[in-house]
Amino acid sequence: MNGLTSEEMRAAVRETRLEKGWSQQKLADKVGISRSLLARFENGSRRLSDEKIEQLLNWLLSKERNEDLEGIVDYLTIHFFSTDYEMLIDKVLNISMNHMVFHETKILGYNGRYSLLKAIDIRISGDEKKGTLFELKGTGCRFLAGWLNGKKETWNDFFKRVFKYGGNFTRIDLAINDYYGYLNIPDLVKKLSETNFGLLSV
Repeated sequence: MNGLTSEEMRAAVRETRLEKGWSQQKLADKVGISRSLLARFENGSRRLSDEKIEQLLNWLLSKERNEDLEGIVDYLTIHFFSTDYEMLIDKVLNISMNHMVFHETKILGYNGRYSLLKAIDIRISGDEKKGTLFELKGTGCRFLAGWLNGKKETWNDFFKRVFKYGGNFTRIDLAINDYYGYLNIPDLVKKLSETNFGLLSV
């Protein structure tokens, strides 16, 4: 199958599973086999049908829809009581100032802003009460997620850095991608309208 030997196929399944951070149980559940059978396949003591191997590979190589529900950070604003924006960009975002473009603007009382790919805005001020404001729109959050992933970091690492340098999250939007159809949008809108939750957009 796919020109690989049985040993190469087992190694590919195991290495890809580990790279994705999946347990044997998680992958076995997706394919509909027992964890012990998958373990025996990976260590070479048991064979699987070509159909099951294809299912394993489909799950492991799926990039966009590897979960039925996927939660993502979709919008952030972070305020710092510091005017040292260069330090914050370097230490919190881990991005070089060489990548940032300056724009003269007086929006929201700030003296100007630096931007990265029109996706991440850093509003700057000489007033410590005004401080520095990070704004990451949807594209900016996607960019940062990819940047973190490339550095073997997570959102948790980023949030820890924000707090370490005195940042306050003034807005966090989360989005849910429903690839299976668990969520019924009209039902959610109705439920939200009947509660105290605020609904900004659907």
